[in-house]
Amino acid sequence: MISYSPQTHSILEYNKARGVAIRTFLFYALVTFVFIGMLCIAYNEYSLLDSNPQTIRQNCSSESLTLTINTTTTVSPIKQPVLSDTLDIPEIYKIPIPRKAHMPCQSYHEINGISFDQLWEYPPVSVFIGIFTIATKFERRQVIRDLYRAQQKTLIDDRVEYRFIMGKPDSPHLQLRLEIEQEAYGDLLILNITENLNKGKGHAYWKWAAKTFAGIPENKSLLIAKADDDVFIHFQNLALNLRPLAPEYLYYGHERKKKGGGWRTGLMFILSMDYIEWIGKTEIPKRFIKGPEDVRVWDWLRWGNLPKTTWVNEDCLLYQDPRSTEKRHSWLHKDYAGPQTIGMHGLKKSFMWDGVIDLFFGKNQFTD
Repeated sequence: MISYSPQTHSILEYNKARGVAIRTFLFYALVTFVFIGMLCIAYNEYSLLDSNPQTIRQNCSSESLTLTINTTTTVSPIKQPVLSDTLDIPEIYKIPIPRKAHMPCQSYHEINGISFDQLWEYPPVSVFIGIFTIATKFERRQVIRDLYRAQQKTLIDDRVEYRFIMGKPDSPHLQLRLEIEQEAYGDLLILNITENLNKGKGHAYWKWAAKTFAGIPENKSLLIAKADDDVFIHFQNLALNLRPLAPEYLYYGHERKKKGGGWRTGLMFILSMDYIEWIGKTEIPKRFIKGPEDVRVWDWLRWGNLPKTTWVNEDCLLYQDPRSTEKRHSWLHKDYAGPQTIGMHGLKKSFMWDGVIDLFFGKNQFTD
């Protein structure tokens, strides 16, 4: 055992007491620092929570962060989908779509002596509609989906089904979003082609339709349509106007007249099953694959020298949004909409669809 002199012992006791004091000071200083830090964090979190709850959720835990990312990038259609579409709404689209109780023209059936009310007397029909879209148009698909599903519930006897038609997405991110969308709704059809506008998408779609529907006895009278995703289709009016038509060699739509006839424009047109079966078993020449998809179908039917038993031009009930000032589709223009409408074209922005919802699903009545 080491012995210390009284002086040395006094020094040791002093140093010991000083060490205790220093440690005590440091301990309380640390506690104070931590407490102040917690107050600051709490204040910042409160401020963030007040202005951006999502940021707080992301800062709390890695699990919450992962969940938030999955929600915003794969389930929600597009970040701020409406704001980017509605910052500068033209004045013409802030008013309701012009409307009257009767169209400013006669439909195909009215020209041929069949009134709108008489259409109900004919047997119901079944229609499949392929809606051409692209992977990134999540928001527009959701609007269409809501309106079309609502209409399916109110159809009287007729049957109308639809699918969104697109090519393969060009990124894993889009692929993942589409997989989740398909899991949720089951109404997507991704063709085995690279997404394109006029480089064979139409050919791939009609070949798919033939492979899927042709050769089945129950589908003999099934009608196959192609439509754009900037078109609102009134399901019941479409079905009613198809009822009186013979489903043999039917080519139906708004005709764009050219020398030697005219094609049914791509906003929406319909083929009967006999045409579909022919497309399925025929090798279409390469020169008729690329180019405007609606014109190409017309080329096929003429090249194949097929019968023209029921070629119908419905240029009254398929038209451009009456508010549109787009000169490119001036030949589709009508001054106002009517309750007999089959399809309204040119709905390329979210705010344009608002007018359609008000017109066909709201309480406002069509008046003379």
